[in-house]
Amino acid sequence: MEDLIGYLENSQLFLALLTILSNIASKYFALELSKNQEFKLREPLFRRAAVFAGVFLVTKNIKISVIGTILAVVAIKMLL
Repeated sequence: MEDLIGYLENSQLFLALLTILSNIASKYFALELSKNQEFKLREPLFRRAAVFAGVFLVTKNIKISVIGTILAVVAIKMLL
């Protein structure tokens, strides 16, 4: 598992895929979406993946990104 985490942390392909995910997600939030697309974007998994992608792009560390994502999810749940 540590080898996989180390590989992903240093993988430019993984970073590129997360960057693309982040860019696609951010561009579609401002557009008018169909009801089906809005429903899919409201899925918790999609939102958590977007948070993870943003944290990973900044830290480039999977463990810190997972912890940051968990903290963000918990903080949002506590505020709501």
